[in-house]
Amino acid sequence: MSKTKNSIKLTKRSVDAAASKSRRYTIWDDELKGFGLRIQTTGVKSFILRYRPGGGRKAPIRQIVLGRYGVLTVQEARKLAQQNLGQVVEGSDPAQRRHSLRQQMTIAELCDLYFAEGTATKKPLHLKLMKDE
Repeated sequence: MSKTKNSIKLTKRSVDAAASKSRRYTIWDDELKGFGLRIQTTGVKSFILRYRPGGGRKAPIRQIVLGRYGVLTVQEARKLAQQNLGQVVEGSDPAQRRHSLRQQMTIAELCDLYFAEGTATKKPLHLKLMKDE
């Protein structure tokens, strides 16, 4: 893999040394393709993974945030990136899976639906007790 200007081996030392700038920027790992560290202008550092599901240049570029530095170590983030890239090779799309999970109904939405449509046979006192809790 050819090394780019912002390509280094991501280690604890290199991540700690990365300082914030006037613009957000990314440092890419030179060992694991698509694995990088995004540094915000505020100094927040997050591990990211960029990949193409399905492979090839015509496939869309997807990017997922693996987690923040501090919550994840460099080794944990690298392992997570490898697992996600393994899923991509098997034909899965981790970003699409996360998106579909976010689109599912929440507990609050389920409760609202129940009160709107599932309480026709309930007694008024029972409904009052349920809403007060």
